[in-house]
Amino acid sequence: MKKKRYITKISMLSASILLAVSALFGFAFTSPVLAAPYGCGTYGSESYQANCPAPSATPSSSGGTGTPTIEAPAGDNTVIILNTYEDFFNDTGITVTNLEVGDVLGFCIDTGTVGCSATEADFYSATIKSIDLSDSDNPILTITFAPTPFDVDFKKGETKKFDLDKDGTEDVEVTFVDLVDGHAIITMKKINPSSTNTTAPNKTARNTTTTDESEASQSTVWLWVIGVGATLCAIIAIVIVLRRRNRTRTVNW
Repeated sequence: MKKKRYITKISMLSASILLAVSALFGFAFTSPVLAAPYGCGTYGSESYQANCPAPSATPSSSGGTGTPTIEAPAGDNTVIILNTYEDFFNDTGITVTNLEVGDVLGFCIDTGTVGCSATEADFYSATIKSIDLSDSDNPILTITFAPTPFDVDFKKGETKKFDLDKDGTEDVEVTFVDLVDGHAIITMKKINPSSTNTTAPNKTARNTTTTDESEASQSTVWLWVIGVGATLCAIIAIVIVLRRRNRTRTVNW
């Protein structure tokens, strides 16, 4: 009887351990799922985000790109507002996967994470125009930028920067990351000019200061050399004059 109770206790303990381990591994390998407000607006309407719920979370990093990633839903002419995601403004940018021909990435270059819509003066769009698979190893992605339409071809892995408002400052950076099952993966980020223009002048100022100090120290050294040389010459001249006077006095005596 005692032996049966002992076996029962061991079985219950083993089951508890297995349940705990299963729960632990289940928690470790469960990733958050983002319900993104994609495609709930209409292209060309008052706002792409009309009647769209606000995003409840920041996209998690996935897909092997090393940057925060969102996935475009299946369907025609999907519209994604990049300003919705804070990572669009960070150095890593935001990576969008599962993009098809006709999908649109909308963004504002001056507006922040709130209030970006097609009615804003700083609103721009990047539409997937075509995907050339004639060379499967080197696909070419064509993106149409608007509102003043122009097409740009990207090779896989290629990154390009654009000054969309023609003010002399680059606004966005676009990278064609890869093509998976005929769907494009793109990384886009808003370029912050203030983060790139503040360091260079400081470096120049420090270099100038160092150069001025070096020149000043060299000038001081030369002044010392000239001063010492002049002093030695003066001493030698005095000694020569004194010796001549002594000789003259000796002859007169």
